[in-house]
Amino acid sequence: MITAYAVSERMLQYYGRGKAPTKQALTAIAVILGMDEDKTNSLLNGYGFCLSKSLINDAVVRWFIQSNYGNNTKDVLQDINETLACMGLPMLMTKPINRV
Repeated sequence: MITAYAVSERMLQYYGRGKAPTKQALTAIAVILGMDEDKTNSLLNGYGFCLSKSLINDAVVRWFIQSNYGNNTKDVLQDINETLACMGLPMLMTKPINRV
């Protein structure tokens, strides 16, 4: 079951203290902030990443960004994650939870 994922203020503070974010975290932040593809790549480039044209998960993210899909950025992030999950790809801003 997919639930809504959002970037929390706590996470932004964590990265603001000098912690190195992952590509998935940076991409999710860019989506939540409504950045276009150029601004997203600028953010990613600052940490040594980029949105690849050859990786399927990056292509999904690029499609959603380029199509200006919806106005609610939280819904866009959820839709991206649902699409990635349907394709069996890692989702943005998710961690596996080990529950016993």
